[in-house]
Amino acid sequence: MQRDIRYRPLVVASVVVVAAMTASVDAGAQELGSVYVEVLDQSGQPVTDLTPEEFQIQEDDQTRPVVVAQPGTIPMKVALLVDNSDGIVKANALNALRAALDAFLDTLPAQHEVGLFTIARVVQRRVDFTTDRAELKESASSIFADRSAGAVMFDGIRETWTRRFEDDDAWPVIVMVLTDAPETSGNMTQDEYNTLVGELMSRGATVHAVLLSTRGGNIQTEYSINLTQNTGGRYQGIAAATGLPNTLTTLGTEIGTHFDDMSGRWRVAYERSDPPGEQIAVAVNRPAVNVRIFTHRRMEP
Repeated sequence: MQRDIRYRPLVVASVVVVAAMTASVDAGAQELGSVYVEVLDQSGQPVTDLTPEEFQIQEDDQTRPVVVAQPGTIPMKVALLVDNSDGIVKANALNALRAALDAFLDTLPAQHEVGLFTIARVVQRRVDFTTDRAELKESASSIFADRSAGAVMFDGIRETWTRRFEDDDAWPVIVMVLTDAPETSGNMTQDEYNTLVGELMSRGATVHAVLLSTRGGNIQTEYSINLTQNTGGRYQGIAAATGLPNTLTTLGTEIGTHFDDMSGRWRVAYERSDPPGEQIAVAVNRPAVNVRIFTHRRMEP
């Protein structure tokens, strides 16, 4: 794994034409682009019955095909990646970890699906995506530390993203609960990393990370911060295992509140031009509606 991090957050500037934005990304062209569109009727209420055919996307004055339009009320799909490596043993954090996962599952609103995965040594799916909190909590309570094993954070992100999420998921979310145990994933080049981050961003994914660090900064710290910055998620580093339950409780609350705040924004995915344009304009083919567009649904710092 190369340590040089070049992928940077989206840079956004307003353009005054009906509703337009300019975006530049350090990585190469993305096959699909996404914009987030708020559509209100004359009384200020969200319009919830639109179809993809009613959206028109222009990129630098060129009409682009709309692939999907999803209302912001579709629940999130949350992959919970848990580091149960030797770092948990060294921090004496197993009980705190279990309590933190229980608190997160209690706090995250019940309509959102959660999948539970552990990432010590190999990626292990413990519970597939479900809204059944009892099943998730039972599995979380039986997590044990894999002594002498390192973490596979990069493998966890890559495998979960490519194998467990679908292209049409409305709002994919990855929540990583990490330690500073050695990172033992297979090799990922900088280009592969940039491609992965580009896919996360273009499909509207959000990555959050909580890292229990007893040895100071490491590769997980660097890349966790980078991933959360690029996707608009939260990063929280803590030095004591006792802080895990409160941190995961706060994160679950913030994720749920942010979903409610963003629920009025449609996600509209479209085929980008090659090379991608800079100005993006959106129109809705319905009379008497007010339209605002956004390039993201990031959490504010």
